Amino acid sequence: MRNLLVTLGGVGVFATCVASAGLLTAPINQERRDKNIGLSDRLFDLPPELATLQMALGVFRGVGINIAWQRAQDLKNDGNY
Repeated sequence: MRNLLVTLGGVGVFATCVASAGLLTAPINQERRDKNIGLSDRLFDLPPELATLQMALGVFRGVGINIAWQRAQDLKNDGNY
């Protein structure tokens, strides 16, 4: 019985979060339009091959940052500032 209550509570919290995110979408998009925040037009001026490459590499940006951070930490621990 306790597991059922915990599960139902989790589903309720999840549903509340999803509903809240859905309600906030319209105001956020309106603020983006008001402040003229959006995709850069430069991306659409690029040749298709370059635009595709740029977008594909964007996925691995986090991995590259983690590798660079780890290398910096290793160098710092070795005394190489």
